[in-house]
Amino acid sequence: MKIGSNISSLLAQRRLSEATQSLSSISERLSSGQRINRASDDAAGLSIADGLRVDSRIRTQSIRNINDGISLVNIATGALTELSKVTTRLSELAAQASNGVYSLTQRRALDSEADALTNEFNRIVASTKFNGRQLFDENGIVIQAAVSTYSLDMTDLFSRDVGAGTFSVSQTVSSTNAWRKPLIVDVNGDGNLDIVGTIYSSSAISVQLGNGDGTFNGSATLALPWATSLVVGDFNNDGHMDIIGGRGFGPSAEAALFLGNGNGTFQASTSIAQSQLGTGFFESGDFNNDGNLDFLAHSTTTGQMLIHIGNGNGTFRAAQTYTSPYTGTDQGFGDRAPMDINGDGILDIMAHSGSSLTVMFGNGDGSFGSIVTVASGLGVIGNYVRGDFDGDGIVDVVVGSTTGGNAKFLKGNGDGSFSISQLGFQNNFYIEGAGDFNNDGHLDFNVGTNLYYGNGDGTFSTGSTDGGSGFGDFNNDGVIDFLNGFTTTALTVKLQNTTDSVQIETFNLNTQESALLALTSISGYRDRISQQLGALGASQARLSVGMNNLISERENMLAAESRIRDTDMAQEAAEYIRLKILQEVATNVLKSANLIPEITIKLLNGGL
Repeated sequence: MKIGSNISSLLAQRRLSEATQSLSSISERLSSGQRINRASDDAAGLSIADGLRVDSRIRTQSIRNINDGISLVNIATGALTELSKVTTRLSELAAQASNGVYSLTQRRALDSEADALTNEFNRIVASTKFNGRQLFDENGIVIQAAVSTYSLDMTDLFSRDVGAGTFSVSQTVSSTNAWRKPLIVDVNGDGNLDIVGTIYSSSAISVQLGNGDGTFNGSATLALPWATSLVVGDFNNDGHMDIIGGRGFGPSAEAALFLGNGNGTFQASTSIAQSQLGTGFFESGDFNNDGNLDFLAHSTTTGQMLIHIGNGNGTFRAAQTYTSPYTGTDQGFGDRAPMDINGDGILDIMAHSGSSLTVMFGNGDGSFGSIVTVASGLGVIGNYVRGDFDGDGIVDVVVGSTTGGNAKFLKGNGDGSFSISQLGFQNNFYIEGAGDFNNDGHLDFNVGTNLYYGNGDGTFSTGSTDGGSGFGDFNNDGVIDFLNGFTTTALTVKLQNTTDSVQIETFNLNTQESALLALTSISGYRDRISQQLGALGASQARLSVGMNNLISERENMLAAESRIRDTDMAQEAAEYIRLKILQEVATNVLKSANLIPEITIKLLNGGL
């Protein structure tokens, strides 16, 4: 042994240090409960355990996400359940109103309840939210659950196209001569609107077949010397549209019938004898309620009105002649179709005479009474249009005046009389027609390219100035498009741009016919709600299954992490005791080893 090198002491120090260090690690494990507290404990195990911990925390958040999604589904389901109740009641009201035994007053009560329910329906749709997000009027909601996603998209549930009030030109339909105002009707039964018009001074009727996308192809040019007016209808009851066109002028003028083949082509014309037809205009309707179309011709040459009762096979009885309610030669292009003005179920004929509006009330057998003035003092009438503008089931009239002040609203009283009120629109109103141009359920009207949107109460708001004279849904997108360029050689087809709306339309239950239409529309909404409720139920079930799976994954990940990271308390406790003993022993040995040199030196020095 070398005195200068106390190997025993050094060995004891090393053993003591090892025991102390190991004891410190075990103390840390016992206090933390984890076997791995740093990379040095188990680098690979730490990496795996940390990955498992992160994955488990992701699962925990995903479970929260799914719980939020289930809450959203519950709110949506509750709202749809109430909407289902609303549509069920609306269907009941529409079915009741479609029954022919009810009076107008009774239908108005049904319509009033339907309006209230419709407003509540739209309120629920607009106000149903989760965490500030509208459930029926936003893009689809995606629920993120770990690496899986659950999409809930209800934006198309009530979505429908409405007119944006802007237009795009799709086609120009040209002719060699100027068009008179053409008719817009489906002549070949393919569901697409077509154009049928006389070509001024070119002795022809042009038939342009619609393709359903806003474009047209010419299918027929019907020779008709000095073609003037025309009317379209199924005059022989074969299910195909036929055409009656005016031919010639003066005493020799007559009407020509072209029977349709159902494909946009027509048979050779047959004559319908007329007397002094002149430059008149034509209309059709079932004037005697026998189920067959009848034919009306007005002569501006003689001031007479000629009514031919149809036999249902393309032939007509001899004309009944009446003094025309129309005066002057200004025919305009307005609303002249026979209509039931007094609500008795019989077609009447309305006209204007100077500053007065007149009616010939039908008797129901094809004959008419004398001319009755129903409104006067309207200024020099430029034109007028009829329809139920205030939604009460009674025919109203909007009259445009070329002189004498603003346009006027004539509210129908249901007995053929009218109550007159001023509209805030100025003179030169050659009103063209009426339709629901913006799909809000209210009737609008147009003056050339100017559109005026009805508010549903007999008042109107100024709309787009980019419309047209004729209109119809040319591309089958559910909104009205326009046709412009009458009296010119080119018709411009203007397709209305659309925007989405989740507001359902206003249903009119004031008439039996409109109630039947409403019943069909409401049924569509009810079916969509039922389908969506089923889809939400399936989504909720999927979310519940997904959440249960995430809970199981999280539990297994936590268990796996625990097996890797957590300490064995019994084993570590035993090891702690062992190392404590070793530490004490090493301490005692170190003390003894440190005393040996001292004792040895004292012996060498001769004493103890």
